[in-house]
Amino acid sequence: MQSVARGLLVYDITESSTILGLVSAGGNLPLGALALFGGAIADRMDRKRLIQIGHGAIAITRLVGAISITMGFVSWQLLLVVSTLQGVFVAFVNPALYAITPQIVGQRKLGNAIALNTAALSTASLVAPAVGGVLYGMVGPGGVYYAITIMAAMSMVLTITIPKIKESVAAIDSAKTASMMSGIKEGLSNVWRNPLLLSLLAYGLVTNHLSNPFGFLLPVVVVDVYHQESEAYGLLVSLMGLGALIGSLVVASLGQTRRGVLLVMGSFAAGSALLLVASVPVYSAGAAVLIVFGFGNAVHLTLSQTLVLENVEDRFRGRTTSIFTMNAGLLPFSVVLVAFAFDALGSRLTIGIMAVGLLVASSVVISTQKRIRELK
Repeated sequence: MQSVARGLLVYDITESSTILGLVSAGGNLPLGALALFGGAIADRMDRKRLIQIGHGAIAITRLVGAISITMGFVSWQLLLVVSTLQGVFVAFVNPALYAITPQIVGQRKLGNAIALNTAALSTASLVAPAVGGVLYGMVGPGGVYYAITIMAAMSMVLTITIPKIKESVAAIDSAKTASMMSGIKEGLSNVWRNPLLLSLLAYGLVTNHLSNPFGFLLPVVVVDVYHQESEAYGLLVSLMGLGALIGSLVVASLGQTRRGVLLVMGSFAAGSALLLVASVPVYSAGAAVLIVFGFGNAVHLTLSQTLVLENVEDRFRGRTTSIFTMNAGLLPFSVVLVAFAFDALGSRLTIGIMAVGLLVASSVVISTQKRIRELK
């Protein structure tokens, strides 16, 4: 909802695509720069309290945006500051959210919890942009910002219902860690010493930057490949979200059944779907294929997060899962590179290269990484 309102408002103020891109990227840059610090803090203090503080800070920044709009002194510079500050707070909240999940639900239900979360996010990606657009038309950008302020405050309040979690592990780790930087170094060293964790995180990094830029540049595909209008774009986004919802629910229903193989198969499905998009420039075929793409991406994402959380000690969970957040923060750079390739090589050839990269990476993992293949 915020992305829709902010994007429309910034472009209305500036009529500049460059400034729009700058403000939109502002929230992602802190994720890449600060996520490791967020992970270190998540392993040193009460994670529940950290989540509450973060959601409260996000609510305050959104409220500043809402007031500036309704009072008439909003500017793209202010919106950039608000966006960047939110990115800072998310960089500290997300690792704590990942790390606290196994403490709440236990190891046995962790996969189902991660899948449920992915399903919720997929549903939000289907519904929220449309809701944001309708609200923008009805009550203006200020009304949307007040609505998302209330939502952030509700998140903070609902976190109160999380049961009290023992802090002994975090306290012991905090006592052992002499400084923030040494804590980060210790967390990265733990990943480096664990071949399974290193393989899972490296595979996730590769697949994220080979597959996810496609969703950001889908409007180009709709126009250049399928020769359709904005209505077609909306349908394709919805179909990707539908596929992601189905994929996350399938993972939740399967339980602990050869999940290492399923992880790779999800990436194979996403790569195969992209290859079909590049090979068959027909809109009706693309609509069906994008369901498969969303399905494969969701299966891979859900299982990647679950398997990492299951195979890392609790005292390192914040620092290890901060790599997920940092990975997301680096995604805009991949989007820019892929956009340049679209212009230089053409969209279909670029998508084909991305697809081949996914298929090759998945083939290498399934053939060489016995530890991943044998994960249950």
